[in-house]
Amino acid sequence: MTGMLFKRLSKSVPAYALAFLSGIISLQLFGFLPDGLWIAFLPVGLFIALFNPACRLPGIYVAGFLWALLHAHGYFNHVLAEELAGKTMRVQGQITGIPKRDGRVQRFVFKVTPAAQNHPDFHSQKLKLSWYGRRESLTAGQHWQLMVRLKPPHGFMNPGGFDYERWLYQNRIHASGYVRKHASNKQISAPEKYSIDRMRQSILTHISASTGDFPGLIAALAVGHKGNIPAEQWQVLTRTGTSHLMAISGLHIGLIAAWVFWLVRRTVPAFVLKKQPGAQPAALVSLIAAGFYALLAGFAIPTQRAMVMLAVVLGALLFRRQLRPLNSLSWALIAVLVLDPVAVLAPGFWFSFMAVAVIAYCFSGRLLRLSGLMQWGRLQWVIALALFPISLFLFQQTSLVAPLANLLFVPWATVVIVPLILLASLSLLFSIDLAQWLYQLAEAAFNLIWPMLQWLSELGMASWQQAQAPLGHILLASLGVILLLAPKGLSHRWLGLIMLLPCLLYRTELPEKGDVWVDTLDVGQGLAIVVQTRQHTLIYDTGPKFSATFDTGDRVIVPYLKQKGINRVDKLIISHGDNDHIGGAASLLEQVKVTQVSGQGIERLSHNNKTNCARGQKWRWDQVDFEILHPDSKYKKRNNRGCVLRISNAKASVLIAADIERKIERKMVKFYPDKLKSDALLVPHHGSNTSSSMAFIKAVKPDYAIISAGYKNRFKHPRAKVLNRYKSLGIKISNTAELGTILLKLDGDEGIKAPRSYRTKSRHYWNHRHL
Repeated sequence: MTGMLFKRLSKSVPAYALAFLSGIISLQLFGFLPDGLWIAFLPVGLFIALFNPACRLPGIYVAGFLWALLHAHGYFNHVLAEELAGKTMRVQGQITGIPKRDGRVQRFVFKVTPAAQNHPDFHSQKLKLSWYGRRESLTAGQHWQLMVRLKPPHGFMNPGGFDYERWLYQNRIHASGYVRKHASNKQISAPEKYSIDRMRQSILTHISASTGDFPGLIAALAVGHKGNIPAEQWQVLTRTGTSHLMAISGLHIGLIAAWVFWLVRRTVPAFVLKKQPGAQPAALVSLIAAGFYALLAGFAIPTQRAMVMLAVVLGALLFRRQLRPLNSLSWALIAVLVLDPVAVLAPGFWFSFMAVAVIAYCFSGRLLRLSGLMQWGRLQWVIALALFPISLFLFQQTSLVAPLANLLFVPWATVVIVPLILLASLSLLFSIDLAQWLYQLAEAAFNLIWPMLQWLSELGMASWQQAQAPLGHILLASLGVILLLAPKGLSHRWLGLIMLLPCLLYRTELPEKGDVWVDTLDVGQGLAIVVQTRQHTLIYDTGPKFSATFDTGDRVIVPYLKQKGINRVDKLIISHGDNDHIGGAASLLEQVKVTQVSGQGIERLSHNNKTNCARGQKWRWDQVDFEILHPDSKYKKRNNRGCVLRISNAKASVLIAADIERKIERKMVKFYPDKLKSDALLVPHHGSNTSSSMAFIKAVKPDYAIISAGYKNRFKHPRAKVLNRYKSLGIKISNTAELGTILLKLDGDEGIKAPRSYRTKSRHYWNHRHL
């Protein structure tokens, strides 16, 4: 009976897979999570799907939606309660994965032992922790008792920015925080001697000891650890469309499986072949080998997805079931979604399945008379064209040299570099010298191909960048791609080019002449503001630099500019030299063309057109006036040197007050009170007690006060006393910690419009629910 049911379902499995996928996607569009009581209807949906052919597709759709809902509620039942945020708690558990050291801080994932929880309301199972100042290196698999201070999953919320809260949800992390210095912190037990994570950390240690130029890339291919790849190398990979090679997923795991399959087929003894075909033991052994490589890579979500897809294909071979390519892909899709419905939130999910689908679409069942090299070249441009729309939608860029780069790099990496790295990693079990020699060979292999990749990345048209087009434009472009890649016998394929045009020619909305848009970005405890007029862009401050590899210029401002289609900044103003205001400036200047830099404390910034800001400086862009109101002289404290900027048009104005303190506020109120009056105020010093005196607030007399501060920051900004001053005057307060980017429009005809919140406008159910 099971065989008959399988045979019956197989007739329409692509439609069933799409229905299940559609149900899961539907949940991801919700801003708030539906009630968990709906999960009770999951058995009903499954029953309809299995036993009612007339309603099978709707039943599968409903089952997909409720299956995703079940997983979502399972996650949020363990998310840290808001009332526990900022409290010190004792937890016991085990370090999982490879701890990462970044200067004086070590970061790691901590799996909590349920029975060891000491707080009755603490139900979190997986934590992402930072341990500052610890000299001894942590080891994967160690069991610890730690005193920690946690917060619920929370991240920046900005247009074009990385959704960290979504990443935490995908990786089932229920809280993040740091280890407090405390006498109770102690190691409970050592890790198991032969654990996979410990083996991975040992391999990483040996690779990191290399003196070559590519230990980060080698580590990524050996154990899936990409944290040590320099930004310059990432940029080369991104611009050439080869960054997918640094993710151990379908390509590498499939390669290992193919090698082992071929080897076993050639070495199976003859007496075995008399009893069963050689393909079956080859499929089993290759699946085991691929599984070991997946474990070595940390069995991350992309790796799990690749293993499921491989298991479906090899499983059909193992059990002697013939599956068409489209059916194989559909069963793999269903299996991946059953195991992890949240996979649809990962860009890699779409890239991997779409790449396989387009190969099946373009090459299965077609008569091709091309040589091996020509066939490989055609495959590269077909994949590049197919992934072009989704790449623009997700990353606002796509590589134009990717077909050529992959034509060269993929065979070299898969046939030479990856085997050398795997052999080196296995050699560590019996000969460290041999392993180091093989790692050096892998380094030499990178050195041979890297100059070509670097040259391709430096070409003027290496990548196409544009503003993020609406979803409708992307879907139309995808249909155009399908038409372009259709068999030659289909007429009017050229219409696919026309369907691409709305996506390629899309441009974002711009302010009208005389209007000005002021967006206060969410950069945590810091400040970064993007100001747009019709034809000009100004950036005021760039937020903090958190580590050598993470700053808000690179992670927040640049993605924002890409999403908006802004490729040139007319003026960068740095209010003063504190890290939370200048930390992201260097990254911004490296990646975006900036015409002029102005401010205080900008001596170390690399730019050939720098000036200090000073009172009295004025300029006019597109009927919008800009004026620097401070500083008027040198001050001892950096905060009091800050550049105070007033922006105004015919109907409204906004005052950006940097980190000035009461001393400067009193001086400004006394000497030029008339110039302070503004409709909106960027609250000085993040709402600190040192600023926002009542006299200053009354002089500005804003309708709206905007605060840029970090969620649960250690300074406790904004202070309650400061908030009460604004509230007592009826001023509406907006805080980036709660609202994400705050979008403010000053209309040249109608005046100021109420601030809008990006977190509210673009929220999904996984975003911080209590904000």
